[in-house]
Amino acid sequence: FCLSASLLFLLAANLRQRGRYYLAAYACMGFAFLTKGLIGIVLPGLVYFAFLMWTKNFKEIKNMKLIWGLVILSAEILPWWLQVTARKPEFFNTFIIEQHFTRFATGSFGRRKPFWFFVPILFAASFPWSLFLPAAVISGLRREGPERRKIQYLICWIAVILIFFSIPKSKLPYYLLPVSVAAAILTADFLAVWIK
Repeated sequence: FCLSASLLFLLAANLRQRGRYYLAAYACMGFAFLTKGLIGIVLPGLVYFAFLMWTKNFKEIKNMKLIWGLVILSAEILPWWLQVTARKPEFFNTFIIEQHFTRFATGSFGRRKPFWFFVPILFAASFPWSLFLPAAVISGLRREGPERRKIQYLICWIAVILIFFSIPKSKLPYYLLPVSVAAAILTADFLAVWIK
């Protein structure tokens, strides 16, 4: 929820040009970190960076209130982090090194799956609506202005998370859950336009 909310606030901030949406995105990233770890910050950051690259809109970085974002994230994360590490000095090694980097870089946690593992899951998890996804992408990219940017963002959301979780050898089907929101919006938007 927190991860998806942060991604939705980033989209709203870009489309509506309102700084407060960036602040809400940072707050949701902080809560996502507290519930799921580094991916709560890394995934929204990667998705938004891919979107800015695709749209060649790096000047938007000036509007992102990054200093305030750092303040918000620090205010949410640091009190908890300091409390936990004071009680459990090995926490950094367990939480960051083992649960993030070791799990990502090696198959030592079991659940070894091939690179393409999540592709059928993406389509099966949202069937029958996933049948409309290719048409939704093609149709959406033919649009102009904010409508096209919205579709580009949703495509980045799906692609970045799909690729990110496909890289490690250790995989579980529910890792793809953050993609479901973007896939649902993309499909619903296509069907809404189609029905008109």
